[in-house]
Amino acid sequence: MDKPTDSSKPRWGQARRLAFIDLRLQYDGRINRKDIQEFFQISTPQATADLELYGKVTSGNLRYDGREKAYVAEEGFKPQFGRSAATRYLDELYRPEEKLVGADESFVGYRPPTGVVATPSRAIDSTVVAVLVRAMRDTTALTIRYDSMSSDTPAERVISPHAMGFDGLRWHVRAWCHTRRLFRDFAIGRLDLQGPAAVDHPVNPEDDAGWTTFVDIVLKPHRKLTPSQREAVMRDYGMEDGVRKVPCRKAMLFYTLRHLNLESDVEEADPARQQVVLGNRADVVRWIEEDRLQSVAA
Repeated sequence: MDKPTDSSKPRWGQARRLAFIDLRLQYDGRINRKDIQEFFQISTPQATADLELYGKVTSGNLRYDGREKAYVAEEGFKPQFGRSAATRYLDELYRPEEKLVGADESFVGYRPPTGVVATPSRAIDSTVVAVLVRAMRDTTALTIRYDSMSSDTPAERVISPHAMGFDGLRWHVRAWCHTRRLFRDFAIGRLDLQGPAAVDHPVNPEDDAGWTTFVDIVLKPHRKLTPSQREAVMRDYGMEDGVRKVPCRKAMLFYTLRHLNLESDVEEADPARQQVVLGNRADVVRWIEEDRLQSVAA
């Protein structure tokens, strides 16, 4: 559709309601005024105006069905408001299921029964996160006590945090450790804030080569898969010409490999257990070693 001019561009609130209509039509195939009224707490005339505007700007994406007493998606429906990807819709199912948001905050109408893999939640203090974020913004250093798995007792460290990282299970803060003179990750749930710290020079996050350098992990189907199994795996992973390149920060390589069950140096013999393998294992091993050496030498 043609982009509206600045003067005709919907305001933020109305734009959200148009996106809501768009998503409901795409996945539910129908919507009525009551859906919009109840979700956004607006009047019937406003809901009617939103539906009319949606019909105008999408050039026939919906029509009113008198039998269903609802607006339904036309046969040639084309989503227009940025939430069309299946991953966005599935995220709208996932987040309420994990209690990350309330069900009433999701645009989804009909909710199919949804299950997610159970994972133990990590205890993270919101105050700690707030202090870390402000330290990143203001480029200040902090004194912490950290429970490392390489030590029997908590150790005091002075860190300059500059980024957040998520490994699929835990949140980390990426920081320069003034005590050990290297960039490293600290699991947020294992650190105890002691207060601000004075350091001679602020840390430049651009000096963290492990964080700023991106590399590609190359995935390919396991060589022992049958031709039909290979086709299924390539389709599942969105591969082109038999490979899928996954961009990754050097500093996140280890976590990414663990998340994909590819951290072992030995290729799984059973293709049913490990359907994809690394197509550039030698590069990946070298990058991990380079990041380790760069961090120590920094």
